[in-house]
Amino acid sequence: MARKQVLVIDDDPETSALVTAILSQTYEVDSAADGLQGIKLARSRLPSLIVCDIMMPRMGGKELLDAMSRDPALLGIPVITMSGWDLDASTKGVLQSFSNYRGHIRKPLNIDEVVSRARQALGEGGEPAPVAPIPTGPAVQKQRRILIAEDDAAMRKFLAASIGASHQITEAVDGRDAWAKLKQQPPDLLFLDLIMPGATGFELLREMHAHVETRSVPVIVVTALRIGSAESAVMVKDFPGVKMVLQKPVDAAAVRAAAESVLR
Repeated sequence: MARKQVLVIDDDPETSALVTAILSQTYEVDSAADGLQGIKLARSRLPSLIVCDIMMPRMGGKELLDAMSRDPALLGIPVITMSGWDLDASTKGVLQSFSNYRGHIRKPLNIDEVVSRARQALGEGGEPAPVAPIPTGPAVQKQRRILIAEDDAAMRKFLAASIGASHQITEAVDGRDAWAKLKQQPPDLLFLDLIMPGATGFELLREMHAHVETRSVPVIVVTALRIGSAESAVMVKDFPGVKMVLQKPVDAAAVRAAAESVLR
């Protein structure tokens, strides 16, 4: 049976990547960076569900719902909204006036709530579905090699424990140590902190990009930096190996979901 399609619309790449990682375990997920791009994609894909931010450039969540209400092809697609604040009475009233509105999720996101809301909107029941671990059965042909580059020892252990014991995990204490291990044997996935002594995550990304043997290694950035800042956003965007950015503090389920999404 074909998997249902979900469209995630959010101008924050971190949130978009996290929601995609969570829902892609069960559904086919597309993403768009704003409402205008999202509504074009919705018209071409006709997804079973849309999960969108309220505040976005060009077209926000309320404007998206309004446009959908005037398009017979989109009117029946359920929509869940997200924002970093509680809805005031006025905004809640506007959203509830749309027949396809199915509720709101406040950021920072709770993974079980995202899953539960999606299932409810799709008519699949509301019990939260646990985030599945990275597959380890017959579908996985070999044990995956994962490198964790993080100068904080406690964080390294947390990431390793969150990923699970079914993979070959190597730890690096800074960018130089990580580069030595990358050259020795490129991993299937790199978890990378950006601010480290010796050599930063940014410097490691530049070195990886400059060498063909490491350029294609997928990277999940785990950082306390706000990637929305201009410098960080530009630097991360310049490296196609970066598949996802997780903002610290991060929970174990988010780490597992991100790893599964990239390793799939």
